[in-house]
Formats: sequence, C-alpha cells, structure tokens
Amino acid sequence: MKKKTFILLLSLFALIFMNACVSFSSHQTAEVLKEDQVEWGEGIGYLMFDYDIDTYDADGNKTGTKHKSTSVPYFPETIFRFGINNNMDVGLKVAGVIANIEVDLKYQVLQIGDKTSNTTISLQPSASGMVIGDFKMYKFGMGLIASQRISERMVFYGNVRYNYLAVGIDDASDDGSNAFADGNLYTAALGFSYEGKSFWIRPEATIVLNKDFEKLLILPAIGFGLRF
Repeated sequence: MKKKTFILLLSLFALIFMNACVSFSSHQTAEVLKEDQVEWGEGIGYLMFDYDIDTYDADGNKTGTKHKSTSVPYFPETIFRFGINNNMDVGLKVAGVIANIEVDLKYQVLQIGDKTSNTTISLQPSASGMVIGDFKMYKFGMGLIASQRISERMVFYGNVRYNYLAVGIDDASDDGSNAFADGNLYTAALGFSYEGKSFWIRPEATIVLNKDFEKLLILPAIGFGLRF
C-alpha cells in the first residue's frame, strides 16, 4: 500500500508541478466565437505552491518541519477553438511536453448588451486524458464563466470550475495489482482580455483548491491568440 501511494503521489506531483500536463488555465471570456470562426492561442505561466520539509538532527531524529514556497514555469499550452453557431463553440487544448488532450464545449446562456458593452454568462463542460504506458490520467470538469465587456477592445472575465481527477498505474506493486486515486478539485480564475480585430492578449490568475477548499497552488499566466 505504501508503494502504491508513493508512486501515485510522485506521478501526480510531477505531472502537475513540472510538466503542467493537468491544465487548470482558462484564457477564455464567456463570449463564444462567431459561426465558422477559428481561434488559435498559446498560454504560458508559473505554478506557485507551498510544501513542507521535515528536518532531522545528526542522529536521524526528526526535529521539526519547515514550510516553504516555490514556483516553477510550466510548458506552453496550445489552444484551438471553432465557432459552431451564435451560442456555442468547441475547444481543444494540448498541454505539456507529454501531451494531455482536453476538449470542451462552451454554451452561451446569457448576453445582455451590444458588441462594445455587454455582460455574458456561459457554461463549459470539459474532459481530458493522457495515457503513457501503464500510467493513466483523466479529468472531467464543469465550469461557469462570466465576463463584462467595457469596450470593443477590453473585457474582464472570471470563472469557477469543478474538476474530477483520476490517476491510475497498472502493475504498480510487486504482486501485479493496480494503483488508483481520485478526488475533487475546484478552481477560480480572474482575467483581463485586450482584443484587436484578429488577436487577443489575456493575463489571468487561477487558484486551485482541494475538496476541503484548501489552497493547493496558484497559477498566474498569460495567453496570446489569433482569430481567423
């Protein structure tokens, strides 16, 4: 059991904190693309998190625990979106060097205003997965996105999201049994979008919480995109 737990934790930390293969970024307002419109973007950022290190004396006796904070950059995410109709678009995100593929659907449920000043709310279910040999990771989510356009070029946006994350390793122990762990994660993000006729720039910050709503990490990021 200890070996299974160690392997799962090590794999999960490596995925989230080093390769960003589990994507928690947004880089999206609540507005959807026009029908047949295509969007391409890239996102980069830092993962900021806290951790504890046990300290020991010369005889190997534990003397205490040090609480530390650190940050690591994550590898770029590539984002594609396609407009289905005036209320819906679909997206594909490829995250990390060891590619995690995420697909989503964004449905615009409300928009009040015009193209220069409006309030928009959308729902966004998503699913992602990655399989590398005996290692498997899946994430399913449901997000609520709200945005406030204050001019033709500037939009403030935010979202909250529920995520179910499952990680498994086949033949993880000496007896050939499998190891599996799953859990609920919650995210909240705030961002700003500066938009031209065919491009956008979106700095944002996301906080990731565990099932007890305790902070796991903070993700400041910035995205750049083009529309065709």
